[in-house]
Amino acid sequence: MIIYFSATGNNKYLAQRISTEDEEIISITKCMKENRLNISVPEGESLGIIIPTYFWGLPSIVEDFLFRVTINFDNKSYAYAIASYGTTTGNALGKIKHYLKRKNITLNAQFEVKMPDTWTVLFDLSDEDEVNILTKNVEEELDAIIPRIINKETTPTGTNIFYKFSSIFSGLMYENSRKTKHLHVLDSCTGCKLCSLDCPVDAIYIADNKPVWTKDKCVMCLRCLHRCPTFSIQYDDKTANHGQYTNKNVTNFD
Repeated sequence: MIIYFSATGNNKYLAQRISTEDEEIISITKCMKENRLNISVPEGESLGIIIPTYFWGLPSIVEDFLFRVTINFDNKSYAYAIASYGTTTGNALGKIKHYLKRKNITLNAQFEVKMPDTWTVLFDLSDEDEVNILTKNVEEELDAIIPRIINKETTPTGTNIFYKFSSIFSGLMYENSRKTKHLHVLDSCTGCKLCSLDCPVDAIYIADNKPVWTKDKCVMCLRCLHRCPTFSIQYDDKTANHGQYTNKNVTNFD
């Protein structure tokens, strides 16, 4: 079984590539929306958790899910975690280990995959050639990681003391950055409602044919920005020139 969170398709693609033919892939977004917080991993089957790194830690929806979920898992089986990242995974994998430990699940291995970083407040994804180079590297990394998972290879888990402490400060930065007051909509918006339908935490509704953010904070996954057909959703004045990105191998985003 693989449990994942994906905003623009990256981590769903990792889950699809890594999963075996009959293995169930579970979306954290769907679990939270459907209040599915009791999960049983079939006897003898591995447990994989695949997430993106946000501010050297976990997306708020992932943290909330891992805190609340009950996972029925035979601890004699194999559990692994994968974090995608743009610059570093920081303490993301350490946090997954922490939450699993609280559920009496031992994390046997952890892996990292460098992918296009969709935090376009900082990162410029407007050059398609550069994005394609990163995407090619993803395939090479997966080709190396998948046999290790199949063979149930163990690795050191957790993170070092530097990232544990620095994640406190990066977490405070995330809390400020995920305030929805940073988001606004341009006049080019057509009122298609995709952003409202797409939002992992239902933080958007449509009023007068325009999106309105109903919560003070959201995950700030930027799915609304990247999936907007007219690129009408922006984060302050920092994203307009940095392009949009969704994983081309994924069509159903959840």
